[in-house]
Amino acid sequence: MISRSKIIYDDNNNRIFNIQTFDFNNPEQVDTIRFEYKYANNRIIYQLCKLSENDSIVIKMIKNQGDSLLIYQKQAFYYRPKTKKTDIYETVCTLKYKDGLLISREEFDKDQNSTEIKKYEYFENGRLKRRLIERIPKLEEVLYVGGAGSDDEFYEYKFDSEGRIKVFYRIINGEKFKIAKYSYE
Repeated sequence: MISRSKIIYDDNNNRIFNIQTFDFNNPEQVDTIRFEYKYANNRIIYQLCKLSENDSIVIKMIKNQGDSLLIYQKQAFYYRPKTKKTDIYETVCTLKYKDGLLISREEFDKDQNSTEIKKYEYFENGRLKRRLIERIPKLEEVLYVGGAGSDDEFYEYKFDSEGRIKVFYRIINGEKFKIAKYSYE
C-alpha cells in the first residue's frame, strides 16, 4: 500500500493529527486520526487516539514510581457495524528506566495471554546499542518484512566531525546492514 501522511505536532512534540492525504487503495479518501493528551508533572497520564467516529484507543497511566517505573493500560475499542457491538482489546505496558534511559518495555496482552518484553542497551553517549525482544509464550517463527530485522539487533553509528550521525547500521547475527546515510546542510 502506498500512502502519504501529514503529521501535526503540539508544543510538547506529541502528535495531535495524522492526516493520511493519499492512499493508493482509496485515492478519494482522506483519513484523519486525532490525538488528545492529559499531563501531570510534564508526563503524559492519558492519551486518546480517535481513529474514526466509533473506533479509538485510550492509554491511561495506572502507576508511576518516579523516574524508574511507569505502567500504562491501553484499551482499543473497535465497533463492528454488522453485530452493532464494540470489541475491546486490553494491553498493560510497563516501562522501566535507568538514568533517564528506557531499559525495558513489557507489554501484556490480556486477550492473547501473552507478553512481549523489549530490552534496550545503550552506548555511553546514550545512543541505542542493542534491542532484544523476548516473547512469552515463544513464537514458532517471527517474520520481519521490509528489510533486515531480528528479535536480537545491535546498532552501530558513524559520526561526522560535529558528532552527528553520518551512517546508521543494524547488525543481525553478525551481519552488518546499512540502514541509513545522513547528510546535513
